[in-house]
Amino acid sequence: MVTPLGPGLAHVLLDYGLEHNLMWVVFLDDTGECWTFENSDIRADKNLTYGRDNPDKPTRKIDWKRGES
Repeated sequence: MVTPLGPGLAHVLLDYGLEHNLMWVVFLDDTGECWTFENSDIRADKNLTYGRDNPDKPTRKIDWKRGES
């Protein structure tokens, strides 16, 4: 899947109920880090069979700094 921090593999989908967004637990391809993203923050990855050849990267900016002091 495509996340604001780059491509990753979703492992778990969390559903907290009707008044909450779905939450995706994703391990990033580049770093192996585990992040949780709201449904509106992710996109399905490329799949030529379904005609999805270039999914847009989500535009929400993630402000967290990774490994910086």
